[in-house]
Amino acid sequence: MVLGIAWALGARVGFGTVANVILVGAFIVALTEVPQVEHLAEDPLGVRIGLLVVAIPLFGVSSALYLGAWLGAGPRDSLMVVLGQRSGIRLGVVRAAIELCALALGWSLGGTVGIGTVVFALGIGPALEGGMWVLQRSRFGAPPSATTPVPAPLAGS
Repeated sequence: MVLGIAWALGARVGFGTVANVILVGAFIVALTEVPQVEHLAEDPLGVRIGLLVVAIPLFGVSSALYLGAWLGAGPRDSLMVVLGQRSGIRLGVVRAAIELCALALGWSLGGTVGIGTVVFALGIGPALEGGMWVLQRSRFGAPPSATTPVPAPLAGS
């Protein structure tokens, strides 16, 4: 549904989009089969907090790397890019808003919301912007003019 909305708003669906849809779920299933990952919930709270603190910035950098490849973004990232282009709002703010909406929808449907869920929803936007900042200043980042897509004209423009 999210991908359909993003596509209707003008998001480009590419190889990365399809790979994201298929592989994210597959990787989650595979990782939960690893005993060390499965038992993380039993680790002390300090260890779990440390993992969360490390994971959010890594998620931001990895998101920037895959978005920077311009092979197509996943559903929520596609929606983020389109809404950011159309509204002029920073991508980090748009991403946080999308994650908070997903959190609220999941909770309203009976899902569990823990501190990690809230930290991710609030932290992924700034982490993504930080990752983009790092990418633009690295040898992997192309000049902004080469990586910044030209927004499609709005209907009636």
